[in-house]
Amino acid sequence: MELRGKNWDNERALAKIGEKKVRSLDLYNTSVDDDFLAVLAPRGGLKSVHFVSEIITDRGIELLAQHNELESLLLSGVPKVTDASLDSIARCSSIRELYLTGTGITDRRLECLKELPKLWSLSIGNTSITDEGIGKIASRTISLISFENCAIEGYGFASWSQPDKMSFYGNGSRLTDAGFATVCACFPQLWNVVISNTRIGNDGIRALAGQTPTLLRIQNSNIDRRGIEWIVANLPVQGLDVAPAQMTQAEAQAMVKPQGLRINVYE
Repeated sequence: MELRGKNWDNERALAKIGEKKVRSLDLYNTSVDDDFLAVLAPRGGLKSVHFVSEIITDRGIELLAQHNELESLLLSGVPKVTDASLDSIARCSSIRELYLTGTGITDRRLECLKELPKLWSLSIGNTSITDEGIGKIASRTISLISFENCAIEGYGFASWSQPDKMSFYGNGSRLTDAGFATVCACFPQLWNVVISNTRIGNDGIRALAGQTPTLLRIQNSNIDRRGIEWIVANLPVQGLDVAPAQMTQAEAQAMVKPQGLRINVYE
């Protein structure tokens, strides 16, 4: 069930649902609050939740995790959800996808997430998480991590290990050459790699030597034409996204490219 807009308040939303159990619930900028979830959550049956809300708090998330075998808990811009929710979330062992983007979580309780045995996708973008918090997770199961616009440099991933394909989204983070080298050592099969708007330069990108990424986005990093030439010559990447300041469209078209490689030039 999907509800959008402030016209959806507790009364109207509950009237629409009636006495039914709901398997999927998407709330986008509604007026629904924790009292609504206090009625709905104990019914059970929810598998997927996606909220964009400035109203819902830890109480609502704790109720959902307590009464439902959630597989996807996706929070995007829910600032009143904080570290206080993490213990309840960690006890919901069925969770596979966990997005805490734009929430109030910090480094303090992130070690709770190690208790999720099926967690494979984690997003913590637009939070105050740092390498200290990342190091506490020490995941062996996560194969997709997104930490866009966080103060993460990369060295916190030293405690991680993922031998299978790893998608790595660090746009706008504080990734450095040394931090990215740590990442490449821990994840030998980086697959989709987004390091746009970071401090990674020509030396840092060479840490990918021997890997086989499919997608590489490097717009507005410190990687210049020489770094791009190294990527084309050494990595079997299929899609390479660069910014006009790094390479013009004409230069991209003129560059000798392996069969199947697409160089896209845009901000």
